[in-house]
Amino acid sequence: MKIFMWVFAILVAFWTANVNACSDLNGNGDVDIADFLIFVDDYGKSVTRSDFNDDDIVDIADFLIFVDDYGKSVTCNEQGSIAGSIEGDRQALMDFYNAMGKRWTYRTNWGSHKPLNEWYGVSTAENGRVDSLILSNNNLSGFIPESFGNLTNLKYLYLSVNKKSAGPIPESFGNLVSLEYLHLGDTFTGSIPESLGNLVNLKFLSLYGTITGSIPESLGKLTNLEHMALNCTFTGHIPESLGNLANLKALGLSHYAIVQVEDRRVVLLEGNLSGTIPESLSKLTNLEELGVSGNLSGPIPEWIRNLTNLKSLGLSENNLSGPIPESLSNLVKLEHLGLEHNNLSGPIPASLGNLVKLEKLYLRNNNLSGPIPESFANLTALRSLYLSDGNHGLCLPISLHDWAEKLRNKGDVWHLRDCN
Repeated sequence: MKIFMWVFAILVAFWTANVNACSDLNGNGDVDIADFLIFVDDYGKSVTRSDFNDDDIVDIADFLIFVDDYGKSVTCNEQGSIAGSIEGDRQALMDFYNAMGKRWTYRTNWGSHKPLNEWYGVSTAENGRVDSLILSNNNLSGFIPESFGNLTNLKYLYLSVNKKSAGPIPESFGNLVSLEYLHLGDTFTGSIPESLGNLVNLKFLSLYGTITGSIPESLGKLTNLEHMALNCTFTGHIPESLGNLANLKALGLSHYAIVQVEDRRVVLLEGNLSGTIPESLSKLTNLEELGVSGNLSGPIPEWIRNLTNLKSLGLSENNLSGPIPESLSNLVKLEHLGLEHNNLSGPIPASLGNLVKLEKLYLRNNNLSGPIPESFANLTALRSLYLSDGNHGLCLPISLHDWAEKLRNKGDVWHLRDCN
C-alpha cells in the first residue's frame, strides 16, 4: 500500500508532462486510474504492455512516461499501442507473427522481449523504429493482418519466395508511406489494391505469380519508381497513367505464374493483357529495359524509336502484327531484342544491322520472310540468335555462310534454307 501511495503521489505531481507515449492499457480511449492500476500490477516486472521505453523491465522510467498521459484522451489501436511508435511496431510485428509464423523456417527472437533489431529479418533505424523486414524464402503462410500498415517507418520489405499463399495484399499496405523497396514475389493472391498508389517514395516494386485482375491506374502516382516488375496474370489494358513514371529505368509487364509441382517451381504462361501498347509509355525516355507480354495486339509502335536509352526490349508472347519497324535501328544501345511468338510479317529490315551492340536477338515464331539481311554481318557481338522456327519464308544468303558458321552453336541460323 505504501508503494501504491508513493507512486500515486508522483502521478499527481507529473501528470502535465510532455512525453509522447500510449498509456491506455485497457484500450478504452482514455488514460485513467484503471490504466494506472494495470501499470502498478506490472511495476518491477518485465511486461511488454507497460514497458514504454522498451528496456524489457517496468520501472520508474516507464512510470514517468505513463504520467504524461494521465487525464488525457489517447487514441490507441485495439492492442493499446499508438501506431508510429516503437511499441506500435512491436505490436504490429507480433500480430504479423501470430497470423503467419506457425511454420516459419527461421524465427529467432520473434515474440521475445529482445530489441526488435535482434528479431530474425528485422532491422531498425537510429530512432528504434522498424525500417527493414526481410523474410524471403521463410515459409510464410496465412493472411497478413491490417495492423501491418502501422509499420510506417518501413523502407525495405521483402516477402518473396514463400511456398504457401499469404492471401491478398492488405489495403493497409497503402499506409507504408516510407517504403522505398517492395518485393513481394509470388507470395500473394488476389489483385493489387489501389492503395499501393499512396507509396510515393517507392523506388522498386516487384510482384509476380498469381496476382490477378487489372493493373491499377493509381500506380501512375509512384513517380519515384525506377524499377517496376509486375509479372502476373493480369487482364485488361495497360494503364495510360504509367506514362507518368518518368524516372523508370526498367518496366516489366509479363504474364506468368510460378507454381509448385512436387519439388520444382514451374513457370506457366497465362494472363490476358489486351489492347495496344499505350503511347503514354513514349514519355519514359529514361527506360533501359522494357518488357511487355500478354495478349497485346496491333503493330510495334513507331514511337519506341524515342526510347534511345533502351538496352533491352522484349515484346514477345503477344499478338503484335505488321512489319518490324525500320525505326528500331535508332535504339543503338540495344543488347537484347525479343520479338518472338507474335504475328509479325514481311522482311527483316536491313537497318537492324546497325545495332552493333546486340548480344541476343529473338525473332522466331512469326511470319517473317525473305533473305537474312547482309548487314547482319555487322552484328559481331551476337551470342544468341533464334530466327528459323515458324518463319518458313526466311532464307540464308550464301554471302552470310561464314558469319552463320560462327553462330552455329549460338542459335538456329543454320536451320534456315539457302536463298536461291
